Amino acid sequence: MNSKRSTQNAIKSGATDEAKVAAANKLNKNYSQVVAQIAGLGEQHKDQIKQQYQARLDNLDNARYEAESGKISGMQNMVSGVGDAFGQLAMLYGLGGFGKSGLAGITGNN
Repeated sequence: MNSKRSTQNAIKSGATDEAKVAAANKLNKNYSQVVAQIAGLGEQHKDQIKQQYQARLDNLDNARYEAESGKISGMQNMVSGVGDAFGQLAMLYGLGGFGKSGLAGITGNN
């Protein structure tokens, strides 16, 4: 559109063929620069999106790792609690807490 207008202006003003070619070359050069800028911006945007995606993926991996670590910690606490319970039962048994009177011997309710 701009090239057509430039050509029409050149014809009206009586420009030489060399001037017409020079004007067309200038328009082509401007056009190619704009296209190159757009392509460069597209590459920058693509790279930025890749970085955001990778950062979010890393955050998700970290969250999964922390969740798994929490499960392992929870299991360790459960096993420790079960061990403590057995230890307390053994201690009660060793004190005669489960004698003829059951727990009454420990609580004093004979």
